[in-house]
Amino acid sequence: MKSPKLKIGLALFSITVGFLVGGNIVRAQEATPGGIIETGDNPVVKAVREFVEGQSDPSQNQKRGFFGQITDLFNQTIVIQTDQGKKTAKIDEETEIVDQKKSKVKFEDLEIGGYLIAMGYAETPEEVLAKRIVITPKPAETNRLAVMGKLIESTGKTFTLKLLDGSDWEITPDKNTVFVQKNKDLEIELGEINKDALLIVAGVSEKENEIEATHVYVLINPQPSSASTEESTSAATL
Repeated sequence: MKSPKLKIGLALFSITVGFLVGGNIVRAQEATPGGIIETGDNPVVKAVREFVEGQSDPSQNQKRGFFGQITDLFNQTIVIQTDQGKKTAKIDEETEIVDQKKSKVKFEDLEIGGYLIAMGYAETPEEVLAKRIVITPKPAETNRLAVMGKLIESTGKTFTLKLLDGSDWEITPDKNTVFVQKNKDLEIELGEINKDALLIVAGVSEKENEIEATHVYVLINPQPSSASTEESTSAATL
């Protein structure tokens, strides 16, 4: 029977693996102990859900939403800086603009530097005709992240991970860190992880290229080479 910590670890990393497919560093907005992105009272998520679940007019273009910071306002048009670059939201007489409490807001009351999500129908990949705009708070910065790479060195208390981009990260586990081995669904010890093992590490980063690990997921754990085994035996004999 799996321990509660192991179950949490498996849930976390089943999600993290999917996030890491496109790169080797992932930053989480907010995570529950089970590793699922928190959506409860998030105004952005709630607004998107309400819009997407609403009645759609098949004669209209595809629904689309942009989230980001307002960088310009002119002629009933909002320019939004998103993670994917600048996007544009146009408004018309049917556009509803509300704040987090769902109180109505006028276009003239919007401010450059504020944050919002604009939902509507795509005019182009970079532009929507907004039907609903929700003013949101500035997103909280976070130092939670996950990285993927190969173990290149271990001191027994810490270990070094080389990421796909060539950068080295120092990983520090503690007594509460969960180590999980893929396919076996078993907890293992740091000492059982061999050099060149492919790992995903999730935790908190307070310093550049350093992580205090909460979870370590072993994707591939190669057998130690004969040379490494002989070195270990010789060291033990000495």
